[in-house]
Amino acid sequence: MPDQRDAPFRPVLQDHQPVEPSYNVFSGVFPAIIGGSVGTTLGMLAIARRLRVSPAVQAAVVGIGVVGVAIGVALALGTTLSNAVSFRAGGLAAFAGQLPLLLRPFRAWQARGDDVASFWGVGVAATIAGLLASVVIGLSVPGIRDTL
Repeated sequence: MPDQRDAPFRPVLQDHQPVEPSYNVFSGVFPAIIGGSVGTTLGMLAIARRLRVSPAVQAAVVGIGVVGVAIGVALALGTTLSNAVSFRAGGLAAFAGQLPLLLRPFRAWQARGDDVASFWGVGVAATIAGLLASVVIGLSVPGIRDTL
């Protein structure tokens, strides 16, 4: 009899259990340094999906990534920094904003005693995508394109 009463709640409880091992949230700094804010956003979004955080948190991660792109473009246009440094600074700013959103769910994951998954494949893919996006952004914005 208790199984029939608890049956409607079992899928809800299972939905909040991560199916695959999570990535370490601090691994997102490597795509941030090399791939800029697009790289870190893709990496942190993969981490957020592994942690199975709410869609609102995932949307906030993407929103912070867009702000990081804007910071990188503003630095490239308004300072004497090189474009690569500007986009990487935007990536680190995005990482600094995204990390607090995912740190608590990751700490809860660690408290369960589960191991973390390797971030190599996802991290390299996010970094390459971030580098390509930085080139596309650099070529599409007239003030930046003139300095390439």
